[in-house]
Amino acid sequence: MATVCQTELAMAREFSDGLAAHYLAEAGAVRAVSELSTNHGWPGINSWVYFDATQPENGQYKIKVESISGQPTRRKVTAYGKFNAAERQIVVWVTLAADAPPVVDLWRNF
Repeated sequence: MATVCQTELAMAREFSDGLAAHYLAEAGAVRAVSELSTNHGWPGINSWVYFDATQPENGQYKIKVESISGQPTRRKVTAYGKFNAAERQIVVWVTLAADAPPVVDLWRNF
C-alpha cells in the first residue's frame, strides 16, 4: 500500500511540475511576442533566466528567436520552460509589421 501511495505522489508531482514548466514556456513566448512588437531584431534570451529573480524556486525559461530565410518579416520563436526536472517547449510563428502589432500565425505546444 505504501508503494502505491508513493507512486501516486510522484506522479502528481511530475504532473504539477510539467504544468508549471508549460506555463513558464508560455510566459516566455508571450514575452517574445511583446519584445518583437517594439524591436524586430530582438535576439531572445539564450540562457536560462528565472521567472522571478526574487523567488528562483518558481522556475526558469529561455527564448530562441530565429529569422526565416527569404521572409524578412517572419520569426520563429521557441520558448522553453523548466520547473524542477520538468521541461516544456512552445513554438510560435510570428509575422511582424512596421505599423501594426505582431500577428501570431501558429502556436504549438510540445
